[in-house]
Amino acid sequence: SEYVKATIKCLNSFWEFNPEYSARLWLDAEIWPLRKYITSKLDRPTQAEFSEIPDITKEWQWNKLLIILEHLGTEDIFSDADIIWNGPLPLFQKPAFFLKEFDLMLRAATRHLLGFLPLKGHQPTFMFNVSFVQLKNLSREETLIKLSKDFYKVVRSCIADEVIGYDDIAPMKRMSEQIALSLAVQNLLGDDIDVLKSQDS
Repeated sequence: SEYVKATIKCLNSFWEFNPEYSARLWLDAEIWPLRKYITSKLDRPTQAEFSEIPDITKEWQWNKLLIILEHLGTEDIFSDADIIWNGPLPLFQKPAFFLKEFDLMLRAATRHLLGFLPLKGHQPTFMFNVSFVQLKNLSREETLIKLSKDFYKVVRSCIADEVIGYDDIAPMKRMSEQIALSLAVQNLLGDDIDVLKSQDS
């Protein structure tokens, strides 16, 4: 499948510049039987482990959020399978995301959504792209986990109740874990956040 090809390409490109890292690949039930094939195509097969996505009855955005939150406060990174790496991983001192996307206050649908979230006054309201995440050096991990999950549930509830426009439902679903995690991190840290890329290409 295209997902399998992308995963192999992503991991091999990462190891080209970061050979010291081990990797854990999260697979759904459909891809799980292809573990041996994937291993045979990896440049560093002994540095790869596999885990099955925990609950396929949930939205993939929820599962992605849970996987990211498992590694709070560690040096571990999360990467989507469709990233092609072209350099060594920077040594971030602060929590880091792939890219700063846009200010949620500047779009009508997401601005409306913000009114349903218990945000601190004057906190930044950017959405970060979570194709890459590293959340180390955190002092309030349990608070961040709770906030992220609570914000996610509010976002999905607003979608289910159609409090946003019909045309915004599909993109909001697709971005729900990004919105929740971005706002939760900014709720605790303000704008003290790094990005892997300054702009998308």
